[in-house]
Amino acid sequence: MPVTLHIDFSNGVTKAFAQVSMGPNKSVTQALDAAALSKPGLTYEFDARFVDRGGREVGAVTSIDGVVRQEGQVWAVWVNDRAVSDLRRVTGSSVTPFGGVKVEDGDTITFKLMQMD
Repeated sequence: MPVTLHIDFSNGVTKAFAQVSMGPNKSVTQALDAAALSKPGLTYEFDARFVDRGGREVGAVTSIDGVVRQEGQVWAVWVNDRAVSDLRRVTGSSVTPFGGVKVEDGDTITFKLMQMD
C-alpha cells in the first residue's frame, strides 16, 4: 500500500497524491521526490540549515509548486496527524539512507501553509 500525500495551500486549493509508491524506510522529503516523478507531479524547494552526522540536510520546505512561504508563514507537516518539526533530506553524500521520520506504506503525509503564532 503506497503513501498518501496531501498539500493544502490555505487559499482554497489542495493537491492530493493517493498512491505515492516508495520503498521501505523512506522519509517525508523522499515522498515529495517520488510525487514529483508522477504526473502531474510537483516541485518543492528545501532550505537546509545544516548537515547532520549522517550527511543529511536538516531544514524546512520553503515552497511547493511555486507557492513560497512568506514572512510569518511555515509549511507545516504531519505524518499520520503527528507534527514533524525538522525535515531531513537525503543527498548523494548521505551515509544514512533515510531522512528523519520514517514513512511506511499506508501513512498519510500532510503539508499545509500556515501562519506562525
